[in-house]
Amino acid sequence: MKKWKLTLKIFIILLTAFLIVGCDKKDQYETETILDQREFKAVWISSFINEVPYEDKEQFITYMEGVFEVLVYYGINALIFHVRTHNNAFYQSNINPLASWFSTVDFAEFDPLEWVIEESHKRGIEFHAWLNPYRVGEYYVGDYPSENPASNPNNIIDGKILNPALENVRQHLYNTIIELVDNYDVDAIHFDDYFYIQTDASPTSASARRENINILIEGIHNLLKEYNKNNNRYIQFGISPTGIYKNGNGIVNYDQDGKPLTTGSANTRGFEHYGNYLYADTVKWISEGWLDYLIPQVYWARDTKAAPFESVLSWWDKVVKHLDINLYSGIGVYMADENRDGWGSNTSELDEQFKIIENKLSNVKGYSIFSYKHLNNGYINSSLKSGYQIRKAYRDEMRRKIKVPPIISSMTPVILPEVKNLVLQDGFLKWDGVNGAKFYYIYAAEALTYSNSEIVAVVYSKEATVEFLIDSELANLEYGVRALSYTNHLSPISD
Repeated sequence: MKKWKLTLKIFIILLTAFLIVGCDKKDQYETETILDQREFKAVWISSFINEVPYEDKEQFITYMEGVFEVLVYYGINALIFHVRTHNNAFYQSNINPLASWFSTVDFAEFDPLEWVIEESHKRGIEFHAWLNPYRVGEYYVGDYPSENPASNPNNIIDGKILNPALENVRQHLYNTIIELVDNYDVDAIHFDDYFYIQTDASPTSASARRENINILIEGIHNLLKEYNKNNNRYIQFGISPTGIYKNGNGIVNYDQDGKPLTTGSANTRGFEHYGNYLYADTVKWISEGWLDYLIPQVYWARDTKAAPFESVLSWWDKVVKHLDINLYSGIGVYMADENRDGWGSNTSELDEQFKIIENKLSNVKGYSIFSYKHLNNGYINSSLKSGYQIRKAYRDEMRRKIKVPPIISSMTPVILPEVKNLVLQDGFLKWDGVNGAKFYYIYAAEALTYSNSEIVAVVYSKEATVEFLIDSELANLEYGVRALSYTNHLSPISD
């Protein structure tokens, strides 16, 4: 048995070395993804839809600990948390007013956002800071700081959004992002689908409005790229647009650089975010490499005639085929409670959508669920249809297992050294900390193969020596630890 185990370990080490040394970037990414069964498993959560109440520190901590219990149960590895809903801030800011939902926060005593980020990381969960760039509204306390463009009504279109055509608006958004990443250890900056509105404001041409949004997206890309370089950070930039780019013939060809050439998705007749009123040219953004990930809101059921789930998502799958972009699917489980098409009539809709992502579309690397309250409906055994969809889709234990997040294919790989001096002592697994480790994945099995099914915990630590208390039920197993870099590459397997 020992000889067999040693042979297996040598095979895995050689295989890992091949993956790191013998493949180009794209091949390495694809092969490691299959080997490690990687998956982005995220959920959106927002105070705007009454999912993050704040009364005082004690209430907030108790509530959010319950949230984390749900996230851990379902193996969620990314939390997309709303930190700017309407030109406001769910944190201390010098240039944006405090969000009204956090009006009772005493930052001198307690910073809710800092706490949530720390608690996310403790559980091996990435924290994605969700911002609406332009939207304004009466969801703040106090007055606008003079530096905020909304302090002058001439910078606002129809009382609803900051004017995307103005340079001072763009600069304010750049300043907002820098202030946020300077003060908080966020893993990503995340936008959803709010850009332009239906308006007669100048400019009126579609191309000019698209260009205004393009300038902002490219500007944020350049800003974060430079910031990451200068500060040894790896902050991602991701966007979640509405599901349909354009309604077209579904054919996707590619130019000599692998950029997609397409008229849009087939069999769809839904709202197009390329045109009126959002003017979001997402295909250009990903073709130019301005984003690290994209999560189209493919919220519909498989039988929705205007936008069938599989038809829309398979088009996106083809679009990103040759691009260094991570593609995930937005999942609209909330539609079950609204009895939308198959969401309301087929109790296996979510389960079937997961199967499509897992088995049919090789370039879709995971999903994000909208929203937390519906994921929680499954956890609390709610009789609502969203709760039943969640329970049925996650009845398979492997769906609830911890998954390593996909490699960030848009970033230069960071490969960490193997974990050293791994010992089991007094009921604790101990090892030397690895400089630059984002998380540590702990594997346990009677005979380790380092498959995803053997991951029993994720550990976050910046200590020189890292410790993990072994569950007594797992005491007689083989253990292994791999460090995850900030580009989501796993360290080689230790002997």
